[in-house]
Amino acid sequence: MGQYDAVVITEEPDDSAAAGLRLAIGSMGNVSTETMRAFTEEEYRDIINGLA
Repeated sequence: MGQYDAVVITEEPDDSAAAGLRLAIGSMGNVSTETMRAFTEEEYRDIINGLA
């Protein structure tokens, strides 16, 4: 298939909650996770505007 067997998109209340969920899943030993942060439109526009 590729590098990933599945991709799951979630929304968590904060980074700590997201990390706790990934650690709990990973501690089972049968799944490995990789977190990729998505930016809101406002956040990425601020990033782009900061380049100028």
